Amino acid sequence: MDFNNIQQRISLLYKAIELYYDFKQPMIPVTEEGENNGKRYLTVKLGAGITTEDEKLDFFNRIILIIHNIANIKDNLKKFLSERNLNQKVVEMIIDDSIHLSIIADLSNSEKHGYPLTKTRRSKLDPKITNIRKSWDINFPLSKVYHNIMDSNVQFKADIVDFNDNFICDFDELIEKAIENWEDFFIKNLNEVSGEILLIRENKIQKNKQILKVQQTINEVNKIIQSSEWIDVSWQELVVGMIVRNIQRENNLTNSTGIIVEQFIDGNALPIIKLKDDSPFRIINFHVEKYNWQVIKIVKPNDLMVLSYYYYNCDVLFQSIN
Repeated sequence: MDFNNIQQRISLLYKAIELYYDFKQPMIPVTEEGENNGKRYLTVKLGAGITTEDEKLDFFNRIILIIHNIANIKDNLKKFLSERNLNQKVVEMIIDDSIHLSIIADLSNSEKHGYPLTKTRRSKLDPKITNIRKSWDINFPLSKVYHNIMDSNVQFKADIVDFNDNFICDFDELIEKAIENWEDFFIKNLNEVSGEILLIRENKIQKNKQILKVQQTINEVNKIIQSSEWIDVSWQELVVGMIVRNIQRENNLTNSTGIIVEQFIDGNALPIIKLKDDSPFRIINFHVEKYNWQVIKIVKPNDLMVLSYYYYNCDVLFQSIN
């Protein structure tokens, strides 16, 4: 490791951040669906438990690793500028102008020299890390109606507070803003060593464009579903490719909406359809005789294309934004 290599220092910082965001514990949440006074509800039991002291220390070490990596850029950068006879004061100026970089500097120095600092206090807030905890991190589909939960993890979180325990920001915001400040500086002043930064920025731009594209598709689908007429049909009229919804007979509530992808007779001689809804990676078998069925009335041919594309490809769409 060449500690004088500013590009390697940037890469090291990004690696530390990856370790932080990868520090998760997979979990399977317990969910229970029900109905109360005609309204459906979803109860979720987290079961995350209490964060142990060992877990807190492990997470704290990861936090400190990131803090030091962000803070240490200052000295590496000043040396880099000095070797090229460039003004080093600009480095101190960017830190002083950024509350997030100032807090990073104070936290790094506090970890090395003790708290509270008695000399240089960049932020004048005497920041400290508190409330290390487990947070249930859920990746929901973007659509406003969801049926299941995917990619659930227990993620560790922490808060940044001042000397009097007043909340400043959470740790995620702190590192995101601090890194953004450094990235802006490198791109503006040291473009020749900003290749990795520019690549990451471009990936973020493309990711945001894809998220917007997926959200627009979901909005269009919801608009079609809500504005269209739904026609009652018998289960004998159902065929593969239809956009349908099934309704529970006991309470007349819509259960699922999606596209029929398969029909068959099961081992008990019961008619079954496979319905693909907008829950990623889920295809549900329905005993057709247990439900009332409706099919969407398509007025515009393009609407059927939009709905079919969405239901057949929602897995790929959601994967593209994860």
